[in-house]
Amino acid sequence: MQRARRFASMAVVASLALAGLSACRSGPAVAAYVGDTRITEDRVEQIWADARAVVAASPPVVDPVTGAQKKATLPITRADVVEVLVGRELLNRVAAEQNVTVPSGIPYDKVATIVGMSEKAEYVHLFGQNLTLQYEVEGAMTGVPELSDEQLTTVLQRFTANGTVPADTTVAVLRTKMPAQLTQAVQLGIALRDQMSNAAVPLDISVSPRYQPLEISTFDYQNDQTSPYFPLVSVPVGDDTAVPVADFS
Repeated sequence: MQRARRFASMAVVASLALAGLSACRSGPAVAAYVGDTRITEDRVEQIWADARAVVAASPPVVDPVTGAQKKATLPITRADVVEVLVGRELLNRVAAEQNVTVPSGIPYDKVATIVGMSEKAEYVHLFGQNLTLQYEVEGAMTGVPELSDEQLTTVLQRFTANGTVPADTTVAVLRTKMPAQLTQAVQLGIALRDQMSNAAVPLDISVSPRYQPLEISTFDYQNDQTSPYFPLVSVPVGDDTAVPVADFS
């Protein structure tokens, strides 16, 4: 799906006892556990089915190349729904530490353009609230460190993997070519990623295998050549881990 989310190292390894506990926290009716919170499959299906119904009722879209009309397609998966629900649980905890809340007046019409689906869909509202909460948390941050070469190496790997920069680009070149605004956005994304990773440590997060591997983006970047957004900084969750492992060291 095309997603836009802006702007989070520590590696966390679960002990054998914690891993055993995670194994007990599984069931076919549960998509994910975040602390004492259960994200059920019914809830995931409800949001996904609502999105599917909204798209089915949408007017045809116009192909920008041929000009022909075609049926609107669903731009999200059930895994995207799980990501937004798990992400909100972590964001709520980070936001509480920063003493920030989701403000009113979120422009859901603009969020709908980012997601590629009508603002009538509940998913658009959930996504927009997460996006706005990220902005609020990042706005409260102070003392965000500069990007290290190691962090830029991982950024470069994601850029080249998505065809955003030439494969022979070096870290030194990337550092000089990245606009100041983009550099700041990545710094904030890493800082937010770190805070979410820290908040996840005591929560014993587990995700159903059907949605693994799952990552919560803290900064998405749009490839100008191909249009889609891709996660440049993220907090991986799932993949048989009890808590997220930071994407950057």
